[in-house]
Amino acid sequence: VLRLSFMNGLAIGAGITVITVMFTAVTLLPAVLSLLGRKAFAWRMPWARKPKASPEGKGFAKYGDTLQKRPWLYGSLALLFMIVLAIPMFGMRSGFPDAGGRPEGNTTRIAYDLTTEGFGAGANGPFLVVVEMPNAGSVPAANALSQKLAKTPGVATASPVIPGTPSVTPDGTTAIIQVQPTTGPQDQATSDLLENLRTNVIPTATAGTGLTAYVGGSTAVVDDFSQVLADALPLFLAVVVGLGFRADSTLLADHALLDPVRALHGLPGVPSQSNAGGMDSDQGQPDSGSAWLGRFGTSSRCCRRNHVQRVHLLRLR
Repeated sequence: VLRLSFMNGLAIGAGITVITVMFTAVTLLPAVLSLLGRKAFAWRMPWARKPKASPEGKGFAKYGDTLQKRPWLYGSLALLFMIVLAIPMFGMRSGFPDAGGRPEGNTTRIAYDLTTEGFGAGANGPFLVVVEMPNAGSVPAANALSQKLAKTPGVATASPVIPGTPSVTPDGTTAIIQVQPTTGPQDQATSDLLENLRTNVIPTATAGTGLTAYVGGSTAVVDDFSQVLADALPLFLAVVVGLGFRADSTLLADHALLDPVRALHGLPGVPSQSNAGGMDSDQGQPDSGSAWLGRFGTSSRCCRRNHVQRVHLLRLR
């Protein structure tokens, strides 16, 4: 449904697991219960006590009565609270953590920090611009492209294209330019720079030269992959919420009036998904506009440094 082929294996594995659990629940579980008989209910929890009959009820019964006295008031307050929690979701940026998200003292984190201090934040994730040239005589044009890239705002350095060096293939038809941004791999400014290079700078610089340039590198790959996931997220949420609208077969058979109402039980999936995304954004992105909700935990400290939302595929459920 999402047209993400790399998730097919996960989807098939999850489906097989669910089917296996369901099959076990209707075969193995009844068989075990039949063997145990009444012994299945012989063990009791030591803290369980037989409740005393009370006309007013206790705990949740009183809580329910309080809500029923003013349903519109408490319902409105609950809706307002859920909307506030969901607000950060609109500023959510998907992505994957780099070495800067590792704990303090980790060797990979130390290398990341030293690289940043010595060579700039962009040295941890430079862009690799591969230039396809019609012939060896186009090397000067490729070097001019490198100079144009180096003068682009947001670019710290761009490696030159020199014949006879590893930057140019022996046949002189392909060159590679390493472009180092001034910002880190997970900064929004780096993503904006990538978009600017692809849509404005490179097309303008290569016009009429016969050169064809492609921007790659680990940072560009992660940014492209994050965009693919972001584009698929609305469809994913629509499928999840849509499956929640489970209508009984009697809806078509008996035309029961209450079945459409029962089918609306999938609606709570909308605010629950929004709240989950909002809380994740708040914990992972200090620039999401809701820092007042607080930060806690090791992952929050790491994400605070990265300014990026951690989104793991296995959490898409």
